[in-house]
Amino acid sequence: MPTTQRGIRQRMLELEPLFGRTVAITSLTTTTAVVNQLATGTLPAGKYTDTHLLRPNQSAAANADRLRICSNFTASSGTFTHVGTNYADTTATDEFLEIWEHDPFLADLAIQAALNNLRYVDEYVLPTTSNSNVYSLHGDATNGINWSEAPSELLKVYYRPSPVLSNNRYFEKWNQLTSAGVQQPDHWVISGGGSSMALDESIDDTNVYGMRRRTVAVTRATNNVTLLQRVRLLDQGLIANLRGQTVTAVGVGRGLAASQLRIGWQDGVNTNLSSYHAGSGGFTELTVAATVDSAATRLDVLAQVNTTDGAPFLAELYLMVGSVNDAVRNDNYDKHELRLGRDYYLEGMNPVLVRTTRNYALGAQLVVETQRPWPRFDVTRVRSGSADADTSDVPEDDAAQMAIAEMWASLSARDSGNRVASTKALEWARRVAPIKAGYQYSDPEERLIPLGSGLGPSPWRPR
Repeated sequence: MPTTQRGIRQRMLELEPLFGRTVAITSLTTTTAVVNQLATGTLPAGKYTDTHLLRPNQSAAANADRLRICSNFTASSGTFTHVGTNYADTTATDEFLEIWEHDPFLADLAIQAALNNLRYVDEYVLPTTSNSNVYSLHGDATNGINWSEAPSELLKVYYRPSPVLSNNRYFEKWNQLTSAGVQQPDHWVISGGGSSMALDESIDDTNVYGMRRRTVAVTRATNNVTLLQRVRLLDQGLIANLRGQTVTAVGVGRGLAASQLRIGWQDGVNTNLSSYHAGSGGFTELTVAATVDSAATRLDVLAQVNTTDGAPFLAELYLMVGSVNDAVRNDNYDKHELRLGRDYYLEGMNPVLVRTTRNYALGAQLVVETQRPWPRFDVTRVRSGSADADTSDVPEDDAAQMAIAEMWASLSARDSGNRVASTKALEWARRVAPIKAGYQYSDPEERLIPLGSGLGPSPWRPR
């Protein structure tokens, strides 16, 4: 289940009481927030004076109502009073109040830092090409390993004999964020007025394919929709590997109406489309195979939602060399680690190319492992206070603990004489160290193949 910025921040308050607390709002007026939970009658009026009162848009509260400073607290009734601009929204249904001892914007910044510093092992697919031993890691806005910042983040490269050319086949990775703070599947883009795509994790059997919980729901609203991923033609100088080759687009989806959902691929000259999903029943495999034109200028795998408004589901969508068979459907291919050594180039501090010492045949993959940061929330939305409900795949508890460590470090740096902040910064740095290390796990025993040694079986070797 995706995690919200609001959820991370409130978990910070649960894990570090010195920052404050989160409470349910009982009622609101234009100048007060009443919390029955705190109507204890034993606290002094100054207990919460000058704390920051944050309403994280739990209901229809306008963004202008989000933050106020407490000017007085009445313990007998649990009433927080502020003298700022009057609340415009005084409906408190299912709404929570965050009470912060520090400016909560520091918490939002700490969350951003935590997402960047909590790095996990990501896999990116590079299709092999028989005409070159140099592979580019960087691409456009939706393809390539564009998050890489240092050579140390490039961990391993594997050979995998899978003929699949595209990435994020199963829509499992959702690290793209729109300017509106909406998660999108990695490497996929959508077009069509009124269209949208969203993660679906329903446990309804009709929405789940096999053992996979994640599908993408592609919504058509008035206009036809295209979901697309650009795949490399594998051009190497004047030689193009995929021109003249047979490629197949494969999708597993569930339409909601006849003549609504189909898949295909295009090369800039021809567009090849499958038949439509019948529009009834469960998930069905859709395929279309053809030859890449000799004058091809690009290669895109796509899905279309046409004619009927609604949100059909896709569980898989990929492009492959050759014809689909059960080996590809099962996707059960071993990975063989290649020794990197110095066999990659650097441009500045960013690894941009991987160089192997031999050419591999077309129709396989190099799988590149990197340390990848969780995507940060949109900076503009964070600064404006609009990102509270924005989502990320990062585990909430881990992100909250990392953010606490980041916030104490920031508070300590701002006031070097603050012994509490300094002590807490050290304490939380120790607490999050194993969390950070846990995300860097990589299989300690892979079949190692020295670059250039060929692909014959090699013994399992501990490292």
